[in-house]
Amino acid sequence: SKAHAQSLSNWSRNQDVVVVIGNEASDMDSTSSALAVAWWLQHQDPTKCYIPVINVSRKFLGIRPDIVWALKDAGICPEHLCCIDELNLKLLKQTLGSHLGIFLVDHNKLA
Repeated sequence: SKAHAQSLSNWSRNQDVVVVIGNEASDMDSTSSALAVAWWLQHQDPTKCYIPVINVSRKFLGIRPDIVWALKDAGICPEHLCCIDELNLKLLKQTLGSHLGIFLVDHNKLA
């Protein structure tokens, strides 16, 4: 999305990027975990770029009123967040190589 392109505009090719993503159910705990962990990690290590990803297609985010409400209640505009269909992990891996990390939250195994 435009917001993500803007946030990465100052990114350096030798800076690590870590995608923080919840499970495929993309329920409230998965979504809030991805956001909270990415925020916390960014404050712990500002040398890396942490990107929280909601593990649902943008077109289906609207049918998750609990998540949309919670985001808006927290002052977070859902349009400013990255959904799974807006992220091309293969392209990121090709571009970033070893500078790409994936941080799974609310997972009991690799999917």
